[in-house]
Amino acid sequence: MSRSDQALTETQLNSLWEPKDGHSIDLDLEAGLKLAILSDLHLGDGTASDDFRDNEPALRAALRRYRDDGVRLVLLGDIEDFWKFDLDPVERRYRDTVYKDLRAFPTPALRIFGNHDIEWRQLRDPAAALPDPTRDGFPEGVRLIVDRVPRALLVHGHQGTLDSDRGAWFSRFFVHIWGSLEPFVHALGLHPTNPAATASDVLGDFERTLYSWGKTHGRVLICGHSHRAYFASRSRAEQLRDEQDRLSRSPAPARSSARKSSTLKQLEGLRAELEDERKKGRDIGPLDAGGAPGAWYYNTGCGLYSNGVTAIEIERPAGAASQPVIRLVFWDRQGSKTTWNTGPL
Repeated sequence: MSRSDQALTETQLNSLWEPKDGHSIDLDLEAGLKLAILSDLHLGDGTASDDFRDNEPALRAALRRYRDDGVRLVLLGDIEDFWKFDLDPVERRYRDTVYKDLRAFPTPALRIFGNHDIEWRQLRDPAAALPDPTRDGFPEGVRLIVDRVPRALLVHGHQGTLDSDRGAWFSRFFVHIWGSLEPFVHALGLHPTNPAATASDVLGDFERTLYSWGKTHGRVLICGHSHRAYFASRSRAEQLRDEQDRLSRSPAPARSSARKSSTLKQLEGLRAELEDERKKGRDIGPLDAGGAPGAWYYNTGCGLYSNGVTAIEIERPAGAASQPVIRLVFWDRQGSKTTWNTGPL
């Protein structure tokens, strides 16, 4: 990433950090407020070109649980894939499933547009129960307020990139062509890597730029876009390797046969998941070359995992001195939730 690209990204993020009416979520105003942040679902038309369709059960399970638990949703961009599909076929496919679930929330989901769904600045939202005549598009960024101080910025994460921001017209053309060819490619029994599903256009140095912005200014950045789940500036791949090391170093003599079998099974699962991270381009080097990274960068991951979707949850327990808690979670296609990481925000 060139210095001019880095400067543009930093300029755009600084602009989004500036206070704008209605572009903040104040965690101080509502005791026990719970947020669930989803991004990069890339809803399509249900055909072979729709990379999300197999994870619909996972998303619906998450949405139903969040609704029942009184969680407020934040849709952090690229929920629909308008680089490949028009709104009408997407709405037809998910009208009675995903969009119905979204409309059932008592408080409408807060949308923040991304590069694949930038049209939400103008379009009617099928996720809304009723049209909002006062809405003039959706925001590009939203700040989280904690103890009366801006603490974090929620943004899709494509800001300043050549392929997804300034040169998005060319990338969109390429992905649209791919979408028209993909069903035929799959019909031939071929399953090449999809550029939208892996976000291969997003390089590690761009994520380092986002991390650097947060570290430099002392601001937490929560985004999506890269399809790589990060918690406290560490990737899922890094965490999987740590867990492998921990299990491998556990003392063998203390293990029973059953425990040995369980450990081997866990290690096998970790190796398989790490290999999937590598294949999907989600395994990159550390964000901070200077040592252990600070907790400035979080990424929601995406809805295109092999068996489910990821999300970031933020909760401020009731109590005047309570500190917000942030979690990275995974919902599988069987409707079960696993907490991958948790810690203070």
